[in-house]
Amino acid sequence: MEFMPNPRVFLAFGNFRVTYYALCIVVGAFLCYQFSKKYILKMGYDSELCEDIFYGMLPFALIGARLWYVVFEWEQYVSNPISVFYVWQGGLGIYGGILGALLFGYFFLKKKGLSFLRFGDAILPNMLLAQFCGRWGNFFNQEAYGRAVSADFFKYFPAFIKEKMFINGTYYEPTFLYEGIGNLIGWIIITFLYRKSDERKRGDLFYAYLLWYGTVRFFVEGLRSDSLYIGPIRVSQLTSIILVLIGTLGILGVFRKFSSKKKPVLLFDVDGTLIDSDELIFDSFRYVFSKYEPDLEVTDEMLLSFLGPSLFESFSKWSTKDTNMLVDEYRAYNKTKHDELLKEIPNAKETLAYFKEQGYTIGAVSTKFTDTVHQGLKICGIDEYMDVVIGGDMVQNQKPNPEGIFKACDELKVGYDYVVFTGDSPADIKGAKNFGAYSVGCAWTRKGREILDVEKPNSMIDDISELKDIVKELSFDGD
Repeated sequence: MEFMPNPRVFLAFGNFRVTYYALCIVVGAFLCYQFSKKYILKMGYDSELCEDIFYGMLPFALIGARLWYVVFEWEQYVSNPISVFYVWQGGLGIYGGILGALLFGYFFLKKKGLSFLRFGDAILPNMLLAQFCGRWGNFFNQEAYGRAVSADFFKYFPAFIKEKMFINGTYYEPTFLYEGIGNLIGWIIITFLYRKSDERKRGDLFYAYLLWYGTVRFFVEGLRSDSLYIGPIRVSQLTSIILVLIGTLGILGVFRKFSSKKKPVLLFDVDGTLIDSDELIFDSFRYVFSKYEPDLEVTDEMLLSFLGPSLFESFSKWSTKDTNMLVDEYRAYNKTKHDELLKEIPNAKETLAYFKEQGYTIGAVSTKFTDTVHQGLKICGIDEYMDVVIGGDMVQNQKPNPEGIFKACDELKVGYDYVVFTGDSPADIKGAKNFGAYSVGCAWTRKGREILDVEKPNSMIDDISELKDIVKELSFDGD
């Protein structure tokens, strides 16, 4: 292995050459993969799926990029068609690469029953980072530049850019740099600002990429001296206008009005959401504290703080005694009072019956033991509507960790992309958000609506029957 004096070659292995252009492409692809993988893993999917998507998209992107260039520069190849395969001589069109990758992603994800727009949100903005790196490959190849300029044009540029833009005795405008910086700025804005917006909907990051890159490329393309043309029209500018239009309409929600609706999986917290167990919980805590902490004054404020957190968290906060012992005592007493103090949340049974009749998949995710959850649901006459019940004894981590929601989807053998989670505590809303579900807060919580408002659920309801209209209006992809 040796480093080469050729300014376009990074290193060589015998007759094999690694160019700076290839290195920039590989680095860009690697960064895009790593950032995309981070979001896909957070969505609950495994590394194998990330690899399947990446290694599938990459060849389709390269083929698409090559075909795009060849189609619009066919005169170069008509006399020697075999040269179409001489990719090392250059000639890739980024828009063809994007189209090839998107086509593979669409059909691959559809085949697996996964959301194209949700994965598009995870992956496509990171293309801007890859494209930033790719433009530096153009720099090393001395291509993708603009008009001829004087040496004075570069007085505010680093010397190495000025030197590289001196091509065949003439200085050229570094349009590669304009687009590269524009791509980097777009990636930062979409990734670190727009992604965190509570107002955005599924697909908005996907559309933001199209809008941003289309805009940047339109203006930069007008400065380039190597554009592909259809008659007098620059191909990339025409394509950019189409991308900007699609991105704008997408963010404005126009496509959602015409998309097909996909029934989501409906998952519920139990205590406080489907079952009014507040008095049972309060009575059980009073009993345990009166027995083991008789000097502790159990106030109403304390009791309200027990709604939502796990038993272990609540007892460890107010007692130094063995938490396992206190939890066991709580559960034993709670079981004796269970049937007596439980009540149904108004309209819960009718609402669940409606969803079941409409063909929705329904499940419950609770921090209570599974058998106790089943018992409470049965007492209130709603156990029959549940396709799955996940209790606290079935997971290692309680809400707001989303493990229970993932477990419910796995038990149901459904994907993670179409879930609505309804709950009455901040932990429920946080858990739904950590999972990536559409979150619905129950405003009738005794802790007060304000405590849920802080977590900014996607929707808030005052009666569980209102969930019918919310679910009906939800536009889950249709992509």
